[in-house]
Amino acid sequence: MMLKIGNICLLLTALMFMAPWVDTGAYNTAYALSEHDEALKAIKRGDILSYSKIKKRVELQLNGRMVGERLRRTNRGWVYEVRVRQNKGRVVFAIIDARTGKILQQK
Repeated sequence: MMLKIGNICLLLTALMFMAPWVDTGAYNTAYALSEHDEALKAIKRGDILSYSKIKKRVELQLNGRMVGERLRRTNRGWVYEVRVRQNKGRVVFAIIDARTGKILQQK
């Protein structure tokens, strides 16, 4: 009987330490909502350009149509990661400074 109780305690302890890795869905959802709220606040404050302004600038600069985008915060500030299908059919990936609209990197 004592051995069984010891095994149960060991199992419960292991599960307790594994819990953060088992169900992170709620944390990820809360983080994403918080990130979204922060992005909206930054746009309203004028700290970053809106998606529509970035879209116009990028499509003109890269001579194509934006087919994908993602706004994310990095250690250097907010950036838009975009994919543009150029008029000749080539798809280009670019990282755009969300504050200035400047292309930081292009592949």
